[in-house]
Amino acid sequence: MEKVQLIQVFQKEYLFCNIVAFNQYWKNGESYQYLTSPRPNNGLIYISCQKAVFYPEGEKPIVASAGDVVLLPAGSYYRVTFTNDTDAQYASILVNFDLINESGEKLSLGETLQLLPQKMEWGEAFARMAYIYRSRIYPHLELQSELCRFFLGLQKQSNRKALSPITRVQDHIDRHLSQPLSLPELAKLAGMSETVFRRHFKQHTGKSPIAYILSAKVQKAKELLYIQDLTLDEVSEVLGFCDTAYFCKVFKKQTGITPTQYRTQK
Repeated sequence: MEKVQLIQVFQKEYLFCNIVAFNQYWKNGESYQYLTSPRPNNGLIYISCQKAVFYPEGEKPIVASAGDVVLLPAGSYYRVTFTNDTDAQYASILVNFDLINESGEKLSLGETLQLLPQKMEWGEAFARMAYIYRSRIYPHLELQSELCRFFLGLQKQSNRKALSPITRVQDHIDRHLSQPLSLPELAKLAGMSETVFRRHFKQHTGKSPIAYILSAKVQKAKELLYIQDLTLDEVSEVLGFCDTAYFCKVFKKQTGITPTQYRTQK
C-alpha cells in the first residue's frame, strides 16, 4: 500500500471514503491490538479517558492523555491499553476512513502511529463526527466535510507552529496541562531569557504565561465537562490543579459560572 504524509493530503486529488465514527467504551486496563494482522484502514482516535498507551511494533510507546488525537495509519501494527478509572463514560472516539487517490488505490497515512498536535476544538469536532454517523441516514458527505476541516486545521496548526518559538511554547502548554509548567522551563523551550520570554509571550498572545496557562486549563475543562462524565475532582486532577476548590474558583472567575452550572447548561 502506497504511503503518503499528512502534508500531502491536500496537495493531490485524494478522497476520503468509507468513513465511520463512533464512541468506544473501554474499561480500565482493557486493550485491543493489530499485531497478527495490520490495520486495514486509516484511523484517528480522540482520547477522552485519563490515558491510553500505544505500543507500535518496533517503536517506542506513545502515551496519549485526555484531549490527544493519535493518527493510526492503514497497514500499521500496534497494541493499545486504556486507563479509564471512571468506568462510566466512553474512553475514546474513533474515526476510521479510507484515503483514495485518483486511480482508486487505497493509501496509508504514514509509516507509523503519530501523536498529533493538540487543539482545543478537537474534542467537539470528534463528538460531532460520532453524532453525525449515528444520527444520519446518509452521513458520508457531512463526515467528508468534517474530516477535511480537521486536516486543514492540522495543516494550519503545523504551519503556525513552524513560524514562531512562542507558538511552540503554546503547543507545549496545551499538550501538558496536567503537568507543572514553570516559567524557566517555558523560557528555555522558546530559547529566550525569562524577561524576554515574558515580554514576547505577552505581545504574541495578549496574556502573561500564567494567565495563558489558566485560560488553557479552563478551555480544556469545558471540553472535559462537555464530552464525558468525570467528577469535578477528576477534571481538576486531570488539569493539574492543586485542589478542586481552586479549580472551581478559577473556572468561575473566567466564565462567570461554576463548572457544575456549565455542565448543566451543556
